[in-house]
Amino acid sequence: MSSASERAEISKADAAGEPCPTPLAWQQVITAVHEEREEFTFACGGGRLRGATFGRGRPLYFLGPIAGDWDLFGLTAWLLREDYRCTFVELPSLGYTTDAATYLAECADAVIAAADQLEDGRIALLGASFGATVALAVMGAHTDRVETAVLFSATAGRRLTLIERAMLVWGGLLPGRLRQLPGWKGIQEQNHRRWFPPFDHSRFEFLLQNLGETSIAGAARRQAVLGGVDLRSRLAQIDQRVLVVRTEGEGRILAEHQRELQGALPAAVVEEMHNTGQLPYLTHPHRVAKLVRGFLD
Repeated sequence: MSSASERAEISKADAAGEPCPTPLAWQQVITAVHEEREEFTFACGGGRLRGATFGRGRPLYFLGPIAGDWDLFGLTAWLLREDYRCTFVELPSLGYTTDAATYLAECADAVIAAADQLEDGRIALLGASFGATVALAVMGAHTDRVETAVLFSATAGRRLTLIERAMLVWGGLLPGRLRQLPGWKGIQEQNHRRWFPPFDHSRFEFLLQNLGETSIAGAARRQAVLGGVDLRSRLAQIDQRVLVVRTEGEGRILAEHQRELQGALPAAVVEEMHNTGQLPYLTHPHRVAKLVRGFLD
């Protein structure tokens, strides 16, 4: 579909109160994104990281969740490609002994290093889960470089119980992939399956495959970072407009963090997305694209 026809379909679906269809099957979309994106490498912290751009227009940087890779944003990026140059940044690897504050600062510096590589001045951020926390860190440390941000499942850090800390320390030492953990697939089924469109059953299988390839140690260490940092004291200094997206299934603890962000960020705007689950950029990309365009424009 062309951009105009995509937007027409969005308007029709919104008027009817129905979920929007994807413009292509996810397999075709992801393949097209892989073929058309331009990859780059950049120096950061004495090493080299990589990134990729897709589309054209204003720079919009995607920062991903604890598990999974760039492809989770593929459907949304496809719909935004004619208005925004979607940029995906590889965040630094997390060593077992690296403390949370240091690692989060390294991630923020990596985003700005990528922007320097692409000669971008001020950028917009789209962060999900762990990526949302990184986005807050970027805005706090590099205020002059970030124009605005859209955040999903955002938190400025959370306290972990002793049991949670012990489990994450143990998980940070485990070999293997998430898909190998007993009961992991069932948890994903319970948390996410109901929100995926019924006409595209294979898209949920794509989620399982993508998340399942994440290393157990890497996921545990990034989760531990969220419990080892506290950005709340910096939130009042972030005066850029920030869109905090609320969805179903976020749970009591995450809901508390979302409300805290709403109250602490001086220019926070809140949007509730119904019937999408916690991964709307994958389950309902048309609605996310419309939301992002409306906010950024």
